[in-house]
Amino acid sequence: GRVVMILLGFGKLTAGLHEIIAKRFDVNPPWRAFIDEFKGYMHGKVTPGKGSLVLKLHDALSGTYNVDWREELEYISPNCFLYLVERFLILVSNFQGCLFTTKSSFIEWFICQELDISPSTRLVTDMKSSVKGAFDFVASIVQQLLGNKCDMMEWIKKSDINLDYYPHLVLRSVVVICLLCLN
Repeated sequence: GRVVMILLGFGKLTAGLHEIIAKRFDVNPPWRAFIDEFKGYMHGKVTPGKGSLVLKLHDALSGTYNVDWREELEYISPNCFLYLVERFLILVSNFQGCLFTTKSSFIEWFICQELDISPSTRLVTDMKSSVKGAFDFVASIVQQLLGNKCDMMEWIKKSDINLDYYPHLVLRSVVVICLLCLN
């Protein structure tokens, strides 16, 4: 989770660094596909019809969320996961030509824009028809996060995060719901 957070926040990778990161994700094909797609977008080598960065991120997030995290030795932390959900929401919202987000998320997104990623021009245009489905996906995740405090507390504890983080996670989840409504 942290590696993908850094990747999304930083942007461009050298070919060597990309290979090192990508090899670590060989055991997780959805995330490997996303990282490879992201590299293509960052270097302008992705052509329409070959898949979408947004769809790859959706697949990776969906696969990650639907795994039985109690059985996993290393599982994404709730703060990393929610960060990635927020970034997914930004990418999806961008298809509408207007997006609402938090200041910190906007700044990271804008920096990435400066590094040659332009979702409005490079992402597959048929994603526009999938915006509602993507919003439903995010709403479903946040509903589950907010609706099951015991599991959430267990996930926080398993991630070696102080349990005092729970109210912060709830607040971030509520902000995501608000952004969904605005977008």
